Amino acid sequence: MIIDQLTLHDFGQYGGRVVVDLTPPSPEQPIILFGGLNGAGKTTLLDAIQLCLYGQLARPSRREGMSYEQYLEGSIHRGNGATSAMIELRFRHMSHGEEQIYHVKRSWRRTPKTCKDQLEVIRNHRFDAMATDHWAEQVEEFLPSRIAHLFLFDGEQIEAYADPRSSAGLIETAVYNLLGLDLVEKLGSDLSVIERRRRMEVRPQEEQDQLKVLELRREELRERIDIVHAAHAKREADLTRMQDLRARLEERFRKEGGHLYERRGELERTLSTAEAHFRSTERTLRDAAAGASPLLLVGPLLQRTAQQSRMETASAQALATDQLLSKRDAEIIETITKQKPSSSVLKALSDFLREDRASRRNAVELPRLGMSDVGRDRLRELTEAELNTARAMLPSLLDDQHRAWIALEDARNQVAAVPTAEALTALSSERDDLITRAAVLQTEQKAEGEQLDRLRRDLERAQAEISRFTADDKEAQLAQDDRARVLLHVSKVRETLDKFRDAVIRRHLARIEALVLDSFQQLLRKKTLVASLRIDPETFHLALTGRDGNPLPPDRLSAGERQLLATSVLWGLARASGRPLPTVIDTPLGRLDSSHRRRLVTHYFPLASHQVILLSTDEEIAGGYFEALKPFVGRAYHLQFDEERGTTSVEPGYFSEVNATSESIHVS
Repeated sequence: MIIDQLTLHDFGQYGGRVVVDLTPPSPEQPIILFGGLNGAGKTTLLDAIQLCLYGQLARPSRREGMSYEQYLEGSIHRGNGATSAMIELRFRHMSHGEEQIYHVKRSWRRTPKTCKDQLEVIRNHRFDAMATDHWAEQVEEFLPSRIAHLFLFDGEQIEAYADPRSSAGLIETAVYNLLGLDLVEKLGSDLSVIERRRRMEVRPQEEQDQLKVLELRREELRERIDIVHAAHAKREADLTRMQDLRARLEERFRKEGGHLYERRGELERTLSTAEAHFRSTERTLRDAAAGASPLLLVGPLLQRTAQQSRMETASAQALATDQLLSKRDAEIIETITKQKPSSSVLKALSDFLREDRASRRNAVELPRLGMSDVGRDRLRELTEAELNTARAMLPSLLDDQHRAWIALEDARNQVAAVPTAEALTALSSERDDLITRAAVLQTEQKAEGEQLDRLRRDLERAQAEISRFTADDKEAQLAQDDRARVLLHVSKVRETLDKFRDAVIRRHLARIEALVLDSFQQLLRKKTLVASLRIDPETFHLALTGRDGNPLPPDRLSAGERQLLATSVLWGLARASGRPLPTVIDTPLGRLDSSHRRRLVTHYFPLASHQVILLSTDEEIAGGYFEALKPFVGRAYHLQFDEERGTTSVEPGYFSEVNATSESIHVS
């Protein structure tokens, strides 16, 4: 299947008639690239394709909680007073070896009472009444609505499939449709209906009417569950986007100094503590300076003074000794003289004693300090004790003061870096608003989850009530009746269908597992991260095995790797379908990081299908990503929204890049 042309007339943001050619110019350039800012109408293009193909069965992005008629009325362009809208889709499809050309037109008009759509199908340039009347069945032959999400999807919603519970539901739905098991399920449901009807034929009309009411209630519950589940999933995606936005806003808030502003009181208390500690160290140093510590500056002089004092003390002692020696020597001479020695001996002794006393007197230091005994003791105590204590204590005190000064300067700088409240007003208001909106979303999501649980319980009770109601207590009366035979065969057929379904699933799951694993390994930057992948045939949960042979839970993967895994599931299932169908992706790169984005650009988009329509913002496929993708781009368009006219126009080229003039676009 190849989509050749999409025409919009007063649909959504597109006023007037807009015709866009979508045919890839060559197999080597399968990508049709649309660029537009948020709100320019990218998602509207995806909605238009789905709406044109499926009508009431379509699941457009903005239909949440609305009836089909309400959605149609709300989709009519409001900028030019239009009262009607139309979508046309031209495509080619191979059927029984022959190419069929389809031109599908879906239009609707607003009336006072209602807004119903009309469908017209032109096949091979001729109106086809049969295809028009039975289009819902026709479109299921080449693009079943239940697997359309494998080929037509919003890139941001892929993240929901990264949750094993969500991916299990996706895989189960896809496998059932790919293998035709949805028909088996439908047959099983039909058999259940036949069984109930046969059992009810013997019951009064009143009980049959009551059963119809119960069955109607069950169907209403199922429809309500589908609606609430879709809203719940969308709310979860919105909440994830809001959480990412909040993370980016928190980072901006931090860079602007918001975290310091929030800690302003704490920082001011820290500054006050640092100032008090610094003043305390200063007081301690001043106390030290009031003692002997300043004398360390004249330490050598004090040492010389102490030495001089010791020398003077020794000199005083020497003078006292000289006086004693003079008296002693006189007594010695007098005593020896009484012995009448020779004059020479007496002279020699007298000379020796005199010279001895003279030498002692020559060694005496003349007093210069004249220090008292108390002064000498105080000087000795100062040099030998107090200065040593001060010398050992001062380095520690100075280190304490230096550390206190550094802490004080750091505290002052942090307080000085705190922005003013006025500087953060806009950013803080935006963050507070985001927090409030996130809280509202979480509350709504929780309420929807609780509502979903209640509806499911109600559905279980309704089903149980139907089962109890239809339980046949008259088996004895039906033993020989034709009804008993039908019921017996219905039961056997249902058992056979269950066995057939399980056998088909187990037989084909290996091929699907291999395709999903191959797709994942093509997208992964870490080639050896995942060694094998298995899908449980009962629960359809994914199980990954690492290269070490141990299980690899999905929560062990990074957010980007989980999104690549979800993309691989879609890609692998699409490949398993064996259907040559176009792929349309809105917001193709979501919130992937740079390395994972490049893997998608180079390893997925060019290979996803023979026709790939990408609807991107200027922050996704841009710069290096656009240059890497450019060789595979066959056509590129820019969605330009005119605020004055309130309408979007489609122009050639992709943002600043302009394609060749062979582009064919008509706007009237």
